[in-house]
Amino acid sequence: MEATLAETDANAAGAMDWAIAQGGDAAVQLLVEALDSPMDSRRHRALEALRKIGSPRASGALAAAFHHPDPAVRAQASFARGRRGDTAAIPVLVDLVLEGRDDVEASDVLAELAARRDCANEIVGLIAQKLANASDAERQRLTASLADIPGPASDAVLGHLVDDPDRRVTLIATYLLRSRRQRTSTE
Repeated sequence: MEATLAETDANAAGAMDWAIAQGGDAAVQLLVEALDSPMDSRRHRALEALRKIGSPRASGALAAAFHHPDPAVRAQASFARGRRGDTAAIPVLVDLVLEGRDDVEASDVLAELAARRDCANEIVGLIAQKLANASDAERQRLTASLADIPGPASDAVLGHLVDDPDRRVTLIATYLLRSRRQRTSTE
């Protein structure tokens, strides 16, 4: 385990993660303890190993790190929470989209939450709030994050974004609305 947490070569680390994942939950407790290491590299290796294990116990351990001070750990914890259906992850996920850190994965988890839970309006409302003070690049990411959020609230926000001053936001919103209409007409 120590060799895995200390490994710096990406190929060797991947092979070690695979070996740990094959062992299942046996390493989870040691990896959880490593999340509190003062060394970034050790924390991030433990984080990656927990993700690769992917069991409910490993996912639960990641989800429990939701308030971790390390942004990388906190992001992965929010993904784990969101995938477990925990709507408390929504604000963190929207912030990840806003910041452009793991924004595609954050958008995917938001879409999963919207599909599994009755929280599409909550997600869209928070995105709409963030759009009000967002830069062009942030509005582009936030607009794209609405792609798989269903419902009339999402359609309404996209409708407003069609007239955004940034041409890229306008193009994204227009494309998404057209795609939704085409999907609806073929269903």
